[in-house]
Amino acid sequence: MPAEMLLGVAFEYGRDSHQYELAGGVRTSDRVRKSMRTRIKGTTTERQPTEMVSA
Repeated sequence: MPAEMLLGVAFEYGRDSHQYELAGGVRTSDRVRKSMRTRIKGTTTERQPTEMVSA
């Protein structure tokens, strides 16, 4: 049942719409092609360089 509802939302608004995301789908623009499989964009956190303290 939820898959059918998601297909209905995709048909009405498109797979890259905000409504599709609200219905539980992943927007096309939020996907990244990496190698042979599709992955969802992750939130990248920048690593802070560790401070070197000299004794």
